[in-house]
Amino acid sequence: MAFPKEGFVSPATYNGLPYISEVSRVPVDNPNDLQEPRSLLVKYQAPKTICIRLIHKPFDINAGEAIVVKKIDIPKHETVSVLGPTKVTATPGLLHGLHFLVGANGQLQPYEYSPSPLPDVSSFEPLFADFCRLVVERGLQRKFGRKTGRDSESDMAGWTEFEFPEDRRTIMIPKGLPTPEGEYEFTVETEFHANPRDDDEGCSHANTTTCMHCSHSYKSGGELCVDGRRVEPGTPFHSLFSAAVEVW
Repeated sequence: MAFPKEGFVSPATYNGLPYISEVSRVPVDNPNDLQEPRSLLVKYQAPKTICIRLIHKPFDINAGEAIVVKKIDIPKHETVSVLGPTKVTATPGLLHGLHFLVGANGQLQPYEYSPSPLPDVSSFEPLFADFCRLVVERGLQRKFGRKTGRDSESDMAGWTEFEFPEDRRTIMIPKGLPTPEGEYEFTVETEFHANPRDDDEGCSHANTTTCMHCSHSYKSGGELCVDGRRVEPGTPFHSLFSAAVEVW
């Protein structure tokens, strides 16, 4: 589904979304808030391309910007995804809604986008209507939204997200590619499917996301820190990330 310029979320609305640290405990502390929307996915037999999304923002946007998730090819590595701001143009159809929140009017509003077309889910309008109604009734607008994902095998394999607010970028490392060693401040599952087995195992299971949200930074001189720990140059993740910086 493509959205014209007037359909883009406003900076005021996007910037008012919570950070992951503000909602990281929601699925654990309020399981019924998740179970009821999930039951709608079961009722309507939603495919894995439709799931519940934990509402959060990685950083703020400026006027005339939208957050876009796009794939990039890294030389000598593989394809990864990067989330970052993109200038909004007046040309409709260039961006497609990927992550949706339920707006004040009780309707779905895309708040993060994809440059690539996504599966047609128009036959699930009854599901979306019931989902919006439930979210409003339970006051979950700042907790849960919807995602329309891709349906290729590579996009079902799982990934790990690392946020770099100083650069206003989030890099998504597919399962099987190098990630930093060591423990992190916390890990958060951000997508939930009709079948809990599709998200309970984090990155090790198909089409799930584990976000490593902690203190990540990257300096132009090549210094990379994750959760306050320096990632040594020449290590697999440092090489992968440095190559991604060159093309994002």
